Amino acid sequence: KHLRDASASLHLRLGTMVRTAVVGFLALLLAQCRAVDDALLTALSSPETDETQCKELVQNAPKLKGKHLRATMQRSWWDCSLTVVELGTAQGVHDLEAEYNLASRTLKKQLGSLKTAIEGAKTTQVVNPAFEWAQSPNEVFLNVKFAHKLDAPATLDVKVQNVTITEKVADCRRGSA
Repeated sequence: KHLRDASASLHLRLGTMVRTAVVGFLALLLAQCRAVDDALLTALSSPETDETQCKELVQNAPKLKGKHLRATMQRSWWDCSLTVVELGTAQGVHDLEAEYNLASRTLKKQLGSLKTAIEGAKTTQVVNPAFEWAQSPNEVFLNVKFAHKLDAPATLDVKVQNVTITEKVADCRRGSA
């Protein structure tokens, strides 16, 4: 009789634990179903994810959104981005173009900033200007053009800043207008 009571008590406790575990699992599953979208976005943004894994994740996603395209474009995963567009179009995703435009503008802005930084970091380039000269017994005439040859268009924003003439050297320094 004691064994039967202990077994019934254990069965009751196990049943309660199983029900609690099942309820917990269902709550977790429901939360995950609601967060599938966020889970895919988190996976696409994870540093551990590479482009091959991205394509697998996208191909197995139940529903794609435009923000998934933006996430793949921000990582420069162009093959995966194409997969998002193809599958998203087949799924009837309507915001792909808007997200593409947003990501495109962001990338162009970042590339513009990078180009500005590169151009700002350039050292002054020394270019030998085109010149011609004529002389008489008393004078030397110089025609100097800040271009690679005399018949080429000159650099418009360059003005002569300093001219130094010595016995053997004529040095013309430029300054920007």
